[in-house]
Amino acid sequence: MALDDGLIHSESLLVDAPQDFGGYRPGNFGEAFNGPVGAATALRLSLNVPAVDLLDRVGPARFAARLDHAGVPLRFPRGARPNLALILGGTGARLEDLVGAFAAFQRDGVAAQVRYTPQQPLVERHLLSPGAAWIVRGILQSAPRPGQVAALDTGARPPVAWKTGTSFGFRDAWAVGGTRRYSVGVWVGRPDGTPLPGQYGALTALPLLLETVDSLPRAPGDADPKPRPASVDAVDVCWPLGRAVADTPEALCQRRFQRLAAGGRGAADLPRT
Repeated sequence: MALDDGLIHSESLLVDAPQDFGGYRPGNFGEAFNGPVGAATALRLSLNVPAVDLLDRVGPARFAARLDHAGVPLRFPRGARPNLALILGGTGARLEDLVGAFAAFQRDGVAAQVRYTPQQPLVERHLLSPGAAWIVRGILQSAPRPGQVAALDTGARPPVAWKTGTSFGFRDAWAVGGTRRYSVGVWVGRPDGTPLPGQYGALTALPLLLETVDSLPRAPGDADPKPRPASVDAVDVCWPLGRAVADTPEALCQRRFQRLAAGGRGAADLPRT
């Protein structure tokens, strides 16, 4: 949504450092902070403060309403309203609904309810623009599999855009991922909600997700990159100024990145199904 609103592009400079959001002071899962980071890096590393910062700008009520429209009704304590904590797991959701929404990254921004038989009606909703979906999918897909060595990867396995999470108190470990053909979700936990200390998404759920994806049928073209939508603008920029390479003196261009912008056309501007 921040991409669609034009608030950020893929390499916007965000700050991962202690911040106070009206008395709410989020930390990271690993407790350390990373300082200035690009938006893509912040997403891949699951950095909490940049996520809260963006939700503060987008608006938690608007964010929750967009998810609800797309088929992810968030569960809050009775009488509670959406607040900044929801972006870090301060709410509840069903894995089935998360998978249907995550599929939007493979389906040009269109989410759908999971069906268990072909006879069930297909219910689809626009969640985000095709450009934002393409950008986020590319960011998540660029994260290597645990233990993966790029030089030794033969390309036999399909590329996967994946994300993991661990709930407070180690009660839930989950992973959601997708290829061009499939979306998969894995939840690991106890039915009574008691903790599983030391068990977290990347350790427990992600291996099951990747094993499942690798076991699914494949077809020619599954590993081919999805073409970039015409609405996505790509420009080489310099770190840390964020200006175009052509407009930045070479001495001030420490590193080069390709920044991707969604074109500022949000899901609210798309036709509803």
